[in-house]
Amino acid sequence: MTEPLAFAARLLVQRGALVEERDGALESVLPPPLARELGLPEAVTFAGEERPGARPVTYGGELLEKLIGAATAVIPAAAARVTGAAPKDKHAVGAAERLVFRNGVFTITGARARTGQRLLLHAAYVLHGDERREGLTAASISAHSSTPVPSGTRIPPETMEPAPWSEAGAKRIKSLLPAALAACSADAGAQAASYRETLDRRLLRDRERIENYFKNLEEELGRRKGRRGADPAAIKDKRAAMARDRSAKLESLSARFSLRIEIRPVAAVLLEVPVSLVSLVLKRRKGTRPLELEYDGACHTLVPVACEHCRGPAPRPAACDTEMHLLCETCAPKSEGRVACPVCGTR
Repeated sequence: MTEPLAFAARLLVQRGALVEERDGALESVLPPPLARELGLPEAVTFAGEERPGARPVTYGGELLEKLIGAATAVIPAAAARVTGAAPKDKHAVGAAERLVFRNGVFTITGARARTGQRLLLHAAYVLHGDERREGLTAASISAHSSTPVPSGTRIPPETMEPAPWSEAGAKRIKSLLPAALAACSADAGAQAASYRETLDRRLLRDRERIENYFKNLEEELGRRKGRRGADPAAIKDKRAAMARDRSAKLESLSARFSLRIEIRPVAAVLLEVPVSLVSLVLKRRKGTRPLELEYDGACHTLVPVACEHCRGPAPRPAACDTEMHLLCETCAPKSEGRVACPVCGTR
């Protein structure tokens, strides 16, 4: 059996088809949804080469491309747990004591061990500029705060073991997926920093080339204007056409050198990890607010709280004066005096 045909057999069985190998071919009965997806009848025979009465599954063939599309349309997901003892309360409290609120003080009231959940998402990214580049990234998102866990993607695989899969787990993955994709996009942007620098240099080089070209044309037009018998109307029309041409070239140049990042999920793992929830009371002027922070026992780190405006991580949060919303340094760059709260302003 050829490798493309063996791949087809594995995929069809995984998608619920009945498959029987006979004389080097696959006689299959496809579920109606899969048959519609592939554009095939429900009863079909596949072969690794051209054969009467069989659909060929070969390298470069249309059917193999459809099978690959069907295989990659669904993100593979699994459930696992991290083995090991729960973190000690003193470690969790010690990590929480190092937390900085930019405009408030807090008092720790206790810590308790429990099992937390993480979405570990692996994704592929494509950088679209004047050339195409590809790479891989990953993010670990806490189900407690919906924020990335520092070092959460570097948990040793030997410390993991399979865990039961459930529909509740699938719903949890779906709810955490937007935050995970945002974290993967941010990491991909950080990885693309050097590419962006070279992109900007090439943009500046080509822009200077265009500007010099039209500068020379303008100088030539100025010399023509000073000549005897020059037509002022024709020179004016020529200058207007040059301006339109310059604008079109610069606009096309900016579009060609603009950087776009495309993120595609590759695999997801719903991970159970031992954590400790640290309870504290935040004080800001006359207001107080109880909070629970999560300490990750697998990575030995405190998970940042979520900014209540942009939903991103806020490792050094500030609290507003009205309802003590927690804000990151982007949403509240200044924490002195009364904080302009975008959450209260929106409401």
